Amino acid sequence: MNKNTYESPLNSRYASKEMQYIFSPDRKFTTWRRLWIALAESEMELGLPRHRL
Repeated sequence: MNKNTYESPLNSRYASKEMQYIFSPDRKFTTWRRLWIALAESEMELGLPRHRL
């Protein structure tokens, strides 16, 4: 299963390749990962304590 394109019945008719990639699972999870890293780095710069699970 290809994870770098958004899967939808209307995909092939209405969405360009770029739009399919923008809304793909790969792009979504990569963006979330980058946001979590930026948040952790910002918390570290502010001297906030690390969260422990």
